[in-house]
Amino acid sequence: MGKYGRKDILVAALVIIAVSSFIFGIASTVHNSLAFYVVSAIARSILGYGEGMALTCVPAIIAAEFPKERHMEYQSYYTMSQSLGLALGPVAGAFIYELVGYAGTFYFFTVLMIVSTVFCYMYVP
Repeated sequence: MGKYGRKDILVAALVIIAVSSFIFGIASTVHNSLAFYVVSAIARSILGYGEGMALTCVPAIIAAEFPKERHMEYQSYYTMSQSLGLALGPVAGAFIYELVGYAGTFYFFTVLMIVSTVFCYMYVP
């Protein structure tokens, strides 16, 4: 694959996503609206890089690590998990927001991404 393997890129992507989520949480402490928008735009840009890395790396891992005759099955699981995330994410986000507020929602996601990064590092071949 090159200097860095698929797993390394996926772990880096998850770390980038966690950092951007943390920056979103910090943005809530900025009381100047222009500064808030600037910090949010920076965090969103960082999130885009991380998401782009992850969204392209996972199918590559599936193609490299699973038997060719089962690629479509595992790609379907991956696509289904994305669809479930899109469907359930707003509901879960609203629930978390009600529990912990704006910044807490992003801090919760940061912790979730850190846990995901650890599991990815431990279990992805």
